[in-house]
Amino acid sequence: MTGTVRIPREKIEEVQRYTDIVVIVSQHVPLNRRGKNYIGLCPFHNEKTPSFTVSQEKQFYKCFGCGEGGSVFNFLMKKEGLSFSEAVRSLARKAGVDIPQRRDASYEKRDYLYQANNLAAGFFQACLSSEEGRQAREYLDKRGIDRGSIEKFRIGYAPDRWDGLLTAAQGKGISAETLLGAGLVIAREGKKGCYDRFRNRLMFPISDLTGKVIAFGGRSLDGKEPKYLNSPETALFHKGGCLYGVDLARGDIFREKKVLVMEGYTDVIMAHQYGISWAVGLLGTALSEEHVRLLRPWTEVVVLVMDGDAPGLKSAERNVETLIREDVETRIAELPEGYDPCDLLLKEGRDSFLEKVGGAAEFFDFKVKRASQRLGLSTPSGKLAFARELIPLIAQIPDELKRQLTIKHLAEQIAAEEGILRRSLLSVLRNAQLSNQQLSRQNSGGLKKGSAETGKATYRDETEKELLGLLLAHNELIGEYLLEVGHNKFINQAINQLAEKAFEIYKERGKVTEKDLAPLFDEGEVARVLVDVAMEEEKGDYRRHFADCLNFMKRRENREKISYTKERAIESKSHQQGEEDRLLLEFHERNKVRARQLVPKDKTRSGQSESVGGL
Repeated sequence: MTGTVRIPREKIEEVQRYTDIVVIVSQHVPLNRRGKNYIGLCPFHNEKTPSFTVSQEKQFYKCFGCGEGGSVFNFLMKKEGLSFSEAVRSLARKAGVDIPQRRDASYEKRDYLYQANNLAAGFFQACLSSEEGRQAREYLDKRGIDRGSIEKFRIGYAPDRWDGLLTAAQGKGISAETLLGAGLVIAREGKKGCYDRFRNRLMFPISDLTGKVIAFGGRSLDGKEPKYLNSPETALFHKGGCLYGVDLARGDIFREKKVLVMEGYTDVIMAHQYGISWAVGLLGTALSEEHVRLLRPWTEVVVLVMDGDAPGLKSAERNVETLIREDVETRIAELPEGYDPCDLLLKEGRDSFLEKVGGAAEFFDFKVKRASQRLGLSTPSGKLAFARELIPLIAQIPDELKRQLTIKHLAEQIAAEEGILRRSLLSVLRNAQLSNQQLSRQNSGGLKKGSAETGKATYRDETEKELLGLLLAHNELIGEYLLEVGHNKFINQAINQLAEKAFEIYKERGKVTEKDLAPLFDEGEVARVLVDVAMEEEKGDYRRHFADCLNFMKRRENREKISYTKERAIESKSHQQGEEDRLLLEFHERNKVRARQLVPKDKTRSGQSESVGGL
């Protein structure tokens, strides 16, 4: 594209490393976990039964209904109409990866939104220091938030004026249209013009992973509702996928291998002020799958630190279920009633707070305590109600061993027979499995229909795809394959192209996966074949399947050589008899080789043989 700086391959790969396709796709498509994969309704065609599958392990997606599929880059290209380089740059910004600056104009609108938000943050900061910001400064002082935290989090104040920010921004050349797009102003109903969205509010800038301001949260200072007001969804801001303070916390989250998830802006600010810099905050929403997938690359444990009141505990229960489905180690720190993290830190200090967080309960113990309060586990009816509430939740735990240990724990807790609880769990799992099987049948039907229509799916192609998939999944097989078969032996040109590039990368780095190939083939037949290879489920004993595929390739090569030898033998009739005899001997020798390949190993060992006449 004219005016675009070429993106280096290592930068594309860095973006891949810091990007989770499930996080990106779930911003557009509600996904539910099914085994290793995630399932949802396809965004590219109308359907009532989900056939859109996303593999977190392979970092690919595929719709088994319409056939659309690809990498995370392909998804953004298709969904948002971006070029490949635009998709890479978009994901780079979210992942905090620095990419050489682009010079084309397609992203100018987003750049303008960033500029508008940055100007607004500066404007609010200046207002906090002015006479207008006295009440806001008094509130911060009352909450114990010091000057260092105010500067670190760029806290500001939106003046009690209808056009304070609007006038300041337009004075700097930012249009009302851009301010509307950033959610900073609201269009007047039935009249021309706009007015400021945030007025007489303490302002908390919300940043992306790179530290760029993408939105704001404003706390009312005059008692007007709502108490907290967030920016609306914009091209930059998706509330369900953002966490307050994540740009400042992610390095320490990675170092500590745990994250504290809190509810309020001031909770997070105070935690950082006390040196607990691995804390982030929800933006008035429940913890989502997208949040968890954002955090997963950096942490092993998520600790929920909710307010010590009834709504806070309900929020913790709701968030626990999300974390269980996502197979994340979950702990819940219960604070004294009436306290939030900010209050508790101010009252008891860092050490006491960390002691309470360190003693956070595992999800099961937390659920038992909550159930005791709600249901009364001393009675048979209470125990029954608790078991019926917990078993469907246990069924969502992806790890089988963890499921079984939790069932055992439940049996001990309510003094029930473990076998009865296991049968109940199996019933829930069986119902889920039946749903999966039904989906699988529908998906298979979709595939067959597509194959019948195109007529391109052959046994040869499927075997070659399976073989390439095995080589990419088990790189230790590559050397054996090249020794036994060699280069450029795949008949399907798309598969051969992928294989040769894979061998090249493997030689260079000592490892290769589908993810390494995705940026090199972003569209066309090769890209489609790569999706098929990536999304194919591995079957049982991979060594046995590899041997079968290897034999297929060798038999096919031998057949081709036999055919070639026959043709040369026929042509040799016009040549000397000696040459004809040599070629016929070569023909018979190749037939013997082929016969040996077709005889099962057990029969060869027992001295038996099969007739291969006519081969």
